[in-house]
Amino acid sequence: MPNSQINLPPKPEAVQAVWGSTQDVMTKICCKRTKLSSLMNEDASFPKPIRLSKNHIRWNLAEIDAWISAQEAKRA
Repeated sequence: MPNSQINLPPKPEAVQAVWGSTQDVMTKICCKRTKLSSLMNEDASFPKPIRLSKNHIRWNLAEIDAWISAQEAKRA
């Protein structure tokens, strides 16, 4: 049977990550760990991490994106 006659199911859409690692956040906001720690301690509007265990921290990437948008809006 030729390939053109094979009915394949459509490819599923890629899943968007909801949570990101600390490295993902540092990449998004273009900073290093020291600046990230500073933002966490000094900026009350900066999103708080989600602690899944003592050494397993994740961030809600939608909250990070919203914070970035708010920072961009402040400069306008």
